[in-house]
Amino acid sequence: LPISLAQPASKMAPARSNASRYANPDAVHNIAAIRQMFPFQGYIEQAEHRGITLRQLKRVKLYCQSCCYHWWDFAPIEVSKTSGQMLSMDFLNFYHAAAWLIKPATKEHDCAFVELLKGEKQTPMWFISHWWGQTLEAFVACVQQHTEVRMLSEAVPFWVCAYANRQHSLAREMASDPTESGFSKALKIVDGLLLLLDEKTETGGPATPFTRAWCAYEQFVALTATGRERLPKLDIAAYQSGKAFILTDGIAEADKLFKKATDVFQAGDRAPESFWTQHAENRHCCFPLELVSAGLSVELETSETSVEDDKKYILNHLAEQDLQLCPPVNCEKYARVNQRLRANMALAVWRQSLQAGKVEEWRLPEILAADDFRAQLCMDFRSCRHMSDSAAGAVAAGLNGALNYLDLNFAECEVTDAGLSQLFSKLPCNLSTLQLDLSKTQLSGSSVQDLAAMLPPSLGKLALNFGKTRLGDKGLEELAAKIPVSVLHLALGLADLDISDKGVIAFSQKLPRRMTALELNLNRARLTNAGLSALAAGLPDEVQELSLCLCGTQVNCAGLALLARQLPDSTLQSFALQVSDARVSDVGLGLLAAALPAGLQCLHLDLGNIGGITDHGLAILAAKLPVNLSKLDLSVFGTSISNSGIGAVAAQCPPALSSFSLQSRNAGASVDEVASLAEIQAWHPAPEDRVDDLIDAAHRTVHMLTNLGSLICVCQSHDAAGSGLVSADVVKTALANVPDTSHIDISRAETVVSEFTADEVVGYVEFLGRFAFTGEQRAIP
Repeated sequence: LPISLAQPASKMAPARSNASRYANPDAVHNIAAIRQMFPFQGYIEQAEHRGITLRQLKRVKLYCQSCCYHWWDFAPIEVSKTSGQMLSMDFLNFYHAAAWLIKPATKEHDCAFVELLKGEKQTPMWFISHWWGQTLEAFVACVQQHTEVRMLSEAVPFWVCAYANRQHSLAREMASDPTESGFSKALKIVDGLLLLLDEKTETGGPATPFTRAWCAYEQFVALTATGRERLPKLDIAAYQSGKAFILTDGIAEADKLFKKATDVFQAGDRAPESFWTQHAENRHCCFPLELVSAGLSVELETSETSVEDDKKYILNHLAEQDLQLCPPVNCEKYARVNQRLRANMALAVWRQSLQAGKVEEWRLPEILAADDFRAQLCMDFRSCRHMSDSAAGAVAAGLNGALNYLDLNFAECEVTDAGLSQLFSKLPCNLSTLQLDLSKTQLSGSSVQDLAAMLPPSLGKLALNFGKTRLGDKGLEELAAKIPVSVLHLALGLADLDISDKGVIAFSQKLPRRMTALELNLNRARLTNAGLSALAAGLPDEVQELSLCLCGTQVNCAGLALLARQLPDSTLQSFALQVSDARVSDVGLGLLAAALPAGLQCLHLDLGNIGGITDHGLAILAAKLPVNLSKLDLSVFGTSISNSGIGAVAAQCPPALSSFSLQSRNAGASVDEVASLAEIQAWHPAPEDRVDDLIDAAHRTVHMLTNLGSLICVCQSHDAAGSGLVSADVVKTALANVPDTSHIDISRAETVVSEFTADEVVGYVEFLGRFAFTGEQRAIP
């Protein structure tokens, strides 16, 4: 029997010279050792839920390490180059493990090996596609590295066919239709596919999965899945010279952390987003690209399987004919699969190939363009130091006319108008969704004209980010004039641009009238209340989702009041407003809250770093939240909001609320965030917070604002520029029509206004706001 797995590996692995060779896998000692270490745990009926964790993989590896010196390779010499040799971890692979461990262990109960490790579902998060000839040592090292890069727990399950399938009932497990097999169902529920590539060794390689039919088919099924909101990620692991490398699909979780301590940060601290891409590039530059290059010429019809019938089933399924027939030698469907697989590999290595100068040599644009059945394409070159005008032209050459969804990110790249014009000229004419991030590039108004002229008339969603470029009012006006009337969802990033009210007003006059969603980022633009008022007046009648970023603009309380008055009341369901660092106070927040549409379901407010926002303003907002609101996100970092304000929100949550978050870092509260609805519902403020008094005061203010609503409307109708100023006569006339209540002493307010001459101007928002909030009878000049 094997030494306990709790002991160090060095003690578990007997010396080769002292090891006795088992006659075959069914040898008494082999079976007894397996049963002792891996007793049956219970059946898991659905194969797609038989994932195996890294912790369990390590346990299997450790067992093999302790017992492999009793095992030998009994495969014929024409099948295995190590035929007849005693096994060692240097070359022990899945074929060996299946023969000596997996099949003997699972024979008695006709179960999957996972069912010896766990008797209940382990739903996989990742699917591993690999060649069985890769060593267990390399396999576990790759999974270990992937777990670290993706920052997964060792308890996260992976789907591995050798451990998930019942090896003694493969005919039943695999099903005659590959789409009904456990692996196909697993691919539909995982977050991503991890492809393991082996290095060149005496026994095989390199990159053998590109020559294996099952591996190719798994990739095809995963990356052409239908009925999913988004396709699974494709990560590639390579094992070379005793070390594992990971090429991730986009930014990995570990890339978001600092690797080394600095004067400011400790290792493991979360890094600013601007560091993430650089961290990923530093990791990817070590990846052995030559291994992936073999995938650029994959041919499914010439690939291999260990069981000949498997290849027949795969090819027939792709050819859409009876699975029992002899597969056709040449088939258009094979070519389509090959084109898709090659294009996926081209996309996976494009960025790294650009840095290595291999894009043209490996014909990546040609390979991508050949995949003429591809409907969606996403490419991320953010902060790529090697992205130039010629490189942008290569991307343009890879676009095909069948695309209906295109998402390209060139943010922070040294691309000029020349390169971007090449790209715009190749935009497919049937696009329904176009997303371009061109922020911090060398884009100017001239290339925006080229883009506007080439916008496909079929667009339903258009998302363009021009932040920190040379776009100005004229370019924005020209773009607005060419936005297709078919656009229903428009998102524009205009942060840090020389955009003024003139450009925003011209833009607002050209908005497609059928549009249902609008996202505008005008952070730090030269926007005033007049521009915001024009924008609000120009909103299409059927807008359901509205997101406005107005941080660092000149918008103030009067502007928020004008915006609130013009929000679509009958259709708006989601409203997001960011005004951090703006000149806003409780008055503006109160006027906004009082006018929120009754049918609003989602609300996001960013009020960070606004000194004028207090607990009183937050309590007023909570008091006026629509009763059907289901989601609320608040950010009050850097304000004076205290536990009292949070308590006022907790006590006034709408009954329909199902999602809640509050960011209060560097505020006056005792917590930095409230991350869930359960947390806010469980909030118990201390008696000294006087939350009840705060809520009572908020309700009095809400009542006053409701009664003053007609006065505000009259003043706003005389303030087209959004200055917040009207003549004293306008205020007098409006006050005469406001009903007196026990909470508003109209006569006292009229006395204050009467002290002004007829043509003197009054800051009506501040005056009325302070009168309603504090009872002060003082006009603000």
